[in-house]
Amino acid sequence: MIRAVGCAALPLALLAQSQVPTDVTLRMTPKLTRMSLTVQLVTTTTLVQGWSFGICHAPENAAIMDAEPADELDFLVGGQPVGFLAYHITEQGVTQGVVAGSVDPERPMPPIDVGPYPTGLPLMHVRYEVRAQTPVSFCDTLGSPPVSSIVVSDGTSLKPAKESALLLMPDYAQDLSFTITPSLSDGIVTVRMFSPTAAVEGWSFAVCHWEDKASIAEFAPAADLDVLRGGDPVDFLNIALVPGDLRAGVTQAAIIDFGAKAYGPYPQGIDLLHIRYRVAAETAIAFCDKVLGNPPIANVIVIRGDSYAPPPSQLAGATLVPGALAAHFIRGDANRDNKVNIADAVALCWTAVGRGPIPCEDAGDVNDNGRIDIADPIYLLMYLFAAGRPPASPFPQAGADLTPWDDLGCAR
Repeated sequence: MIRAVGCAALPLALLAQSQVPTDVTLRMTPKLTRMSLTVQLVTTTTLVQGWSFGICHAPENAAIMDAEPADELDFLVGGQPVGFLAYHITEQGVTQGVVAGSVDPERPMPPIDVGPYPTGLPLMHVRYEVRAQTPVSFCDTLGSPPVSSIVVSDGTSLKPAKESALLLMPDYAQDLSFTITPSLSDGIVTVRMFSPTAAVEGWSFAVCHWEDKASIAEFAPAADLDVLRGGDPVDFLNIALVPGDLRAGVTQAAIIDFGAKAYGPYPQGIDLLHIRYRVAAETAIAFCDKVLGNPPIANVIVIRGDSYAPPPSQLAGATLVPGALAAHFIRGDANRDNKVNIADAVALCWTAVGRGPIPCEDAGDVNDNGRIDIADPIYLLMYLFAAGRPPASPFPQAGADLTPWDDLGCAR
């Protein structure tokens, strides 16, 4: 890409013979992920009028995903952009050439000095896809004619000191985690996944419990999975209840998109699975790797076609205790008078149009779809007066919510 008018290569081609300065350095600074870097110019006292460079990598080990000039170049000359800027991405690397002053032949200007930059001036940001550990070095072989790595000062090309960088294979696993989060309801947990920096293609996990202390009453995939693929459900989802003599549990495996498209990242986490347990004694619920299933299911997250196992310290389990009862209610008893009649339909109509809350949202969710809207009083009226279907469980007797993983609650 070239951003200027006129000829910019000419001033660099007609410079005096290159000299070696004592305080000018072209430096590559890797980011924390070691998959991207910033090229910087460092000068302690020397003023500069332009520069050019090429940086090379081994194409079999890495590829440039994108490369952009640093924003600082838009304000370098008295708050204005540099006079000439060109850069070009190839399979082997990327080049950049900059002249600080104008090179417009219709508006000639004398050379402009900028600097010095003792703490470094960012020149370009480069992001890579890394397939294997590989060095990135300044080079004079890219382009036709080849672009030299030089800095221009006082009309002379200087050969700067050069500091290269090393690209490392990303260690995604250190950022990944699965968690088991208990809810306020009796024996309910939610499995969540966190991927703070990387987009995800799929996952699998297994959650174990001790059979003599707990058993699984029911489980259901989280609602997040219904919209995870750009508003559509994931392409593949398998959930299996796995019995055992001592340890038992449930497994889940998912592929978001059969087209290998990745989604995320998920720094705040996404819900994957809800599980309700019957708890006989205090017990731990934990992730178990390659224990359940045939073949055994591993706790992994798929990124760029590879599986990454979160470290054990990032597999957070939970402890369940018996006796913590969930709130009991009658579905449809919106006004909490222990009866279901037309008064409840009126209360729901008021709530549906925003005229006030009801004491127990779960009781008002007559059709048990996880929300309260005008469909709930209509559903209740159809049951009361038009032989419609009865409210969802718990009904007609009070009981615990059998779908406690929605966003609705109920005071005890």
